[in-house]
Amino acid sequence: MKLCFLFFERPNYSLCVGFAQHSAQGHLCGDTVKILNDSKGHSILIISDGMGKGSRAALDGAMGAGLLSKLLGAGFGFDSALKTVNSALLIKSNDESLATLDVANIDLFTGKCEIYKAGAPASFIIRNESLIRCELASMPAGILRGIEFAKRTAVLKLNDLIVLMSDGISELGDEWLSDLLLNTRSLEPQRAAELVVEEAIKIADEKTIDDMSIIIARLERNG
Repeated sequence: MKLCFLFFERPNYSLCVGFAQHSAQGHLCGDTVKILNDSKGHSILIISDGMGKGSRAALDGAMGAGLLSKLLGAGFGFDSALKTVNSALLIKSNDESLATLDVANIDLFTGKCEIYKAGAPASFIIRNESLIRCELASMPAGILRGIEFAKRTAVLKLNDLIVLMSDGISELGDEWLSDLLLNTRSLEPQRAAELVVEEAIKIADEKTIDDMSIIIARLERNG
């Protein structure tokens, strides 16, 4: 009888992740949130925002995030996965089907954070009392063939926070959001995410309120 032992290096860091959502129309939210870990010590955060509101937006958002997460989990690269999602949205129906894709890929060994955007609004990195804005011009999936992610790389330090959100929150203005993110940075990410959505609902005009989603994740030492 032969024994086989497998050894895996333990990452230096872990992510404490919180997220919150609000549906603008009924129970179906046009935004989809996915959080996954690959087999190589990476945590991947995804928000996909389908065009519009209601069931159609929910379908496009779920398709974008769901297909992307499955492809990445199967070992596809980010650009190859985006091309597949884009093609799927292009052929889904005769009607226009769009979805933004917002992705953060965090290496839990080094803290390296790769940010990928397809039509998504700005992300933020919170370090101590500083707020670093990460805004990249890009096109949503489902409009044109051959689109690519806009990319940016940063290195997260211990206790840094990474924040991703849909435009239902970001389009309500910068000042209140910046202040709230900094004021809640010491809270657990789940509570901070809930407070941002609660405040966004108060600020938004009920007639123009959009679907809202936010992910807040803190880089922590792996105990």
